[in-house]
Amino acid sequence: TSADIMKVGGYKLSALEIESVLLEKKAKRDQEKSKPVLSLQELCTWAKDKLAPYKLPTRLFLWDSLPRNAMGKVNKKELKNQLAAQQ
Repeated sequence: TSADIMKVGGYKLSALEIESVLLEKKAKRDQEKSKPVLSLQELCTWAKDKLAPYKLPTRLFLWDSLPRNAMGKVNKKELKNQLAAQQ
């Protein structure tokens, strides 16, 4: 199994697929030079035609930086611990 697969509500979701769709919106906003901040509602409204309803984000976290390991990759265990601590 891949670490980029999430189980949500009985569905297996690919984080890479969702991320690529969301990055399309960022690229489009960068080209239009529109406002830099995007709300969760705006993101979901835009993505509803590109993703199945169960793949749409339900929460949005803004981070100044992500925990990284010595190789510079995102430390998913540490990130998971930080998210658990916030809830």
